[in-house]
Amino acid sequence: MTNVPLASTPRWLFAMAVLTVCAALPLLLIGAHVTSTGTGMVDSRPYVSPVQAIEEFLAGEKSFGWMIEHSHRLAGWLVGLCGTLLAAGAWWKEPRRGVRWLATVAFCLIGVQGVLGMYRVGLNNLHVAWIHGSFAQIVFATLVTVAMVMGQSSQKKQQTQEDEADGLHGLHLRRWSQLCVAMVFLQAVLGGMARHEKTLLAGRLHLLGAFVVTVLLVALIRLALGSGLRLQAWLLATLLVVQILLGIESFISWLARAVDPASGFQESPMLELIRSGHYVVGAMVFAVTVAIAVKAHLGWAPSGISVSVPMPGKLEGAR
Repeated sequence: MTNVPLASTPRWLFAMAVLTVCAALPLLLIGAHVTSTGTGMVDSRPYVSPVQAIEEFLAGEKSFGWMIEHSHRLAGWLVGLCGTLLAAGAWWKEPRRGVRWLATVAFCLIGVQGVLGMYRVGLNNLHVAWIHGSFAQIVFATLVTVAMVMGQSSQKKQQTQEDEADGLHGLHLRRWSQLCVAMVFLQAVLGGMARHEKTLLAGRLHLLGAFVVTVLLVALIRLALGSGLRLQAWLLATLLVVQILLGIESFISWLARAVDPASGFQESPMLELIRSGHYVVGAMVFAVTVAIAVKAHLGWAPSGISVSVPMPGKLEGAR
């Protein structure tokens, strides 16, 4: 037997990928809170430089809605900077060509998301806001995938007889994870429609989709546990429980506003934060589902582990 070393990402570059994911989380939360509080058009300027925004922050005398909106924009600039450094670092030191291109895709998606944000303000269009919110899920999932891939080795584990016996189980996991990725994203799109369009049809479809997606994800969690993806499975299970609880509170609040808009129902700041949290946890559920799908399809071994490969003359043992 011989040990074949696996190409791996430098630790500092992996840390940069994790930092980008961490920077994207508050961006998601603040962006969701912009929608929850209805402050997306508190400043009609589609572009404000970070320096100018900070100067206006320091000058004071701005409304709370203005501070939320520009906190979101500043967080976007930070994620853009992190994404730029990540892509540049990948082309400088990442040994795997596919991972370099994946980091580049993430960089481009961040740029597209920023342009969508500017068009949302410039056009004052709720349809663009809906696309902007839905597309953010894809961007975040891509960033999580980049971080996960950079924390993995590039070579698949040597297949054993036990792996072959579990081949059917792996096939089920790959196909089921694909279905879950599509359905979770569709559920996110329906949720965005309910948040921005505020139609009863969107709310009903989103509620129905919640039952369907929950059943699909529970099955995915069982398959992932059986495939050794315990960390991802338990993380997804935890997020799913939290998402259901947040969804119940959010839906009750949404009904009060959507069924009878003339009632003048006003959400408390806590309810607005719960609705924002529901969006963010949903994005995390989608990202973990994508991560499971990627692992199921690529089957990479943990970074730094060597794979035992039998030598040609050793296949049948000594005689």
